[in-house]
Amino acid sequence: SVSPAEATRLINKESAALLDIRTKKEWDTGYIANSRHIPFAELDKRIIELEKLKDKPVIIVCNLGQTAGSAGKTLKANGFTEVMRLAGGITEWKAQHLPIVKK
Repeated sequence: SVSPAEATRLINKESAALLDIRTKKEWDTGYIANSRHIPFAELDKRIIELEKLKDKPVIIVCNLGQTAGSAGKTLKANGFTEVMRLAGGITEWKAQHLPIVKK
């Protein structure tokens, strides 16, 4: 897992992609800028949408950092090489007063 600070570094320096796997309802409460939203329940069906990211760092975002582990296993099983989860999830991101996008 990566801390919010490390995630920010990876996004800025290594063009890491963010994959938000929370539900639509959770996503609508706010998300990290430039995140891709694929709810965990749909990940198997929609993994093809992430094909271009196979060799890039991918940071998985969930609510508390727990579901992201299962999503990471799914990505690794599909050939993704650099998969990380955001430690503490969006909850920790917000706790550190990092920016989120709200509709």
